[in-house]
Amino acid sequence: MATITLTEIQKQYDQVVSFKKEITEAGNDKRGLLNGIDFPAVETKLKLPSGVTAIDAVNWDAMTDTEKQEAAGLVVSLRDSLQRIAGLNGPTEPGHIMNDSYAPNWAILLMTFIALLSVSLLLYGIMDRWTMATGTDYTSKIQAASTALTLKKVYTEKIAGMQARAFKGADTSAAAKAAKTAMTPPQLKLLRDSITSMSDIEKEAGNKAGTACIEACNAIGHGGASEETVLIMVIMLGALGGALHSLGSLVKYIGNRQFKQSWVLYYFAMPFTGAGLAPLVYMLMRIGILSPSGGAGEGTSISNLNLMAIYAFAALSGLFAKTATEKLAEVFNTMFKTGTPTKDAIGPDVKAPGK
Repeated sequence: MATITLTEIQKQYDQVVSFKKEITEAGNDKRGLLNGIDFPAVETKLKLPSGVTAIDAVNWDAMTDTEKQEAAGLVVSLRDSLQRIAGLNGPTEPGHIMNDSYAPNWAILLMTFIALLSVSLLLYGIMDRWTMATGTDYTSKIQAASTALTLKKVYTEKIAGMQARAFKGADTSAAAKAAKTAMTPPQLKLLRDSITSMSDIEKEAGNKAGTACIEACNAIGHGGASEETVLIMVIMLGALGGALHSLGSLVKYIGNRQFKQSWVLYYFAMPFTGAGLAPLVYMLMRIGILSPSGGAGEGTSISNLNLMAIYAFAALSGLFAKTATEKLAEVFNTMFKTGTPTKDAIGPDVKAPGK
C-alpha cells in the first residue's frame, strides 16, 4: 500500500475548497445542494479546525497508513461530488490545458501579442498587394511597356546610324565614299564591333518591350488581377477576419475576467480557420452557388467578378466563421438532400394486419 504524502492530500483538499467556493458564489440553486454534503466528517478525519484549510503536518504524520487511506478516499469522494454539483468536467489537474480554470498571465499576454502581431502583419501584406489584387496596376504596366518600346526605338535608330557609317548598306554616294576614305581599318573594325554589341542590347530591349506589352495587354483584358493574386488576397483577408475575431473576443473575455485556459487553442486557431474557410466561400461564389448581389458575374473569369465583393465576403467569412460554416452546411445539405425513405411508413389511418 503506497503511502499518501501531505502534498498530495493537501492538493486534493485545495480542490475541494475551490469547488465549494465556486458553488457558494454561483447562486442559491447550487448553494442549496451543499446541504447534503458532510463536510464535518472530512474535517474531523483530517483533524482540521473550523475555517482552516491547511492540513497540519504533525497531525498527518501521526496518522497510520490506513487512516491516511480512509481520509484520502473521503477527500476524493467529496471533491468528485462537488465537481458534479458545479457542473464541471474534464481533468482536475491545475496545469492541464482542459482544466476549468482561468488562463495564467503568461498565456494571456502571449495570446494578445500573437493576435496583435497577426493583425499587423496581415494588414501590411494586404496593403502591399492591394493595387495588384484590385486590378488597378494596369496603368503602371502600360507605362512600363511604353518606356520599353521607346528604349527599343532609340537603340534601333542608333544602330541604323552606325550601320550607315560602316557602309553595310548600298550607299555609294560621294559623301559615303568620303567618309569611308576618312576612316582607317582599325576605326572601321571598332565601329563594326560596336554595332554587334549594340545589336545584342537592342535585341534584349526588344524582348523586354515585348514582355511588357504582353503583361499590359493581359492586365487590361483581365482587369489587372490574376487568378493567383485574387486567391492569395482571399486567403489573407480570411485570415485577417479570423485574427480580428480572435483579438476582439480575447480582450472582451479578459475584460470580463472570464478567459479560461481551455480556450487558448481556439483563439490561436481562428486566423487559420478564416484562411481556410475564405477560399471555400470564394469558390462557391465563383460557380454561382453563393451569389450575393453584385458578388459575381455570369462568367467565371476574373474580369467578370466584383473583386471588392469577393474580398469583403472573404474577410467576413473569417470574422464570422461560425455563421459562414452554418451557411456552408446549409448549402451542402440542400445540394445533397436525401430522397424519400425506401420503406413505406404506416400512416396514421392504416392499421397493421391483425389489429
